[in-house]
Amino acid sequence: MLAMTRVFRFKFLLFIIGLYSIVQLLMAFWAPLLDERVYQFQAFFCHQQADRTLYVIGKQMGLCARCVGIYIGLFSFFLFELFNGDAQKFKKILYIAYLTTLIFGLEKMILLIAGLESTNMFRFFVGIGLGISLASIVEIIWKSPMRINNHG
Repeated sequence: MLAMTRVFRFKFLLFIIGLYSIVQLLMAFWAPLLDERVYQFQAFFCHQQADRTLYVIGKQMGLCARCVGIYIGLFSFFLFELFNGDAQKFKKILYIAYLTTLIFGLEKMILLIAGLESTNMFRFFVGIGLGISLASIVEIIWKSPMRINNHG
């Protein structure tokens, strides 16, 4: 019974993360067509630099390319867990996500040293990997058994 409750709580947590992600994505995509308040709201979550943002119908989205990728990664992990739930089948995608996270770190280091700029498409795809990595780390922490040492 305890295991079922833990699984249910994890699925509920994934649902909340997925819902949050889809709301952020919808607002980002619709921001160019909506009011300025959407930009102001999303400014709490993203820097919204114009040169690092994707554009819809020639207007700036409410999130930068990397944030859009992160939310897509989070949401895709939620969808996978919702409809499949078999982590073994998802391992290859997780390895790619972890590799993407490593590439993100290397990219930052190289760009900092060389003084270069990244492209929005690269930021977007790295963001997807970071979102999947973040969600999988949450899953690993959530599903790991709690160990309590009572020494002394």
